[in-house]
Amino acid sequence: MSFIKREFYSKDKDIQRYFDILMIKSIVSLPPRIAMDVGRNKTIKHIRELDRNNPLILIGHDRKYNISMIKIREPLRIIKKGDKYVFSL
Repeated sequence: MSFIKREFYSKDKDIQRYFDILMIKSIVSLPPRIAMDVGRNKTIKHIRELDRNNPLILIGHDRKYNISMIKIREPLRIIKKGDKYVFSL
């Protein structure tokens, strides 16, 4: 599968903090508002649609506890370059 490196940039410091955690761990819990903002991003949408049966980025929401989570699967890696986050396979 060919994949061009994609960049993600956000001015929001909370989103940057969660992506820093996501670089270290493969899963992060966050508020639903931030998860929706991440899910609306064009780069994230493109990566999620590469494989619809087994998406590389999972975004889920637990209605009972009102918390969301983002999980990345193994072939996908996140690298930080300055203020941008680069996704690569």
